[in-house]
Amino acid sequence: MGDAEDKTKSDAPAWQQAAQPQVESETGSNKKQPATLDQARRFLEDPEVQKQTPERKIDFLRSKGISESDIEELLKDVSQELQTELAIVVSPLLLRRECN
Repeated sequence: MGDAEDKTKSDAPAWQQAAQPQVESETGSNKKQPATLDQARRFLEDPEVQKQTPERKIDFLRSKGISESDIEELLKDVSQELQTELAIVVSPLLLRRECN
């Protein structure tokens, strides 16, 4: 019996198990809490999640009740943040090459 329960839990990829944004509401509707969007942002910033296809990320966020507009905004924001981080790291390396 325990094996079946353990197998069910392990069927989800680690990147999905690691970040589980929760949608809670006093009225029972899919009302988002600010913390939920923060969790979704941290989820998208996870290195393992970044390796996944955009479709898988979007499907996961949809399954957690995140709206399409919020998903689009989160993906755009996280993408811009990653590009900025990459530019900070890569720019000095490129400058060193040009100087040599």
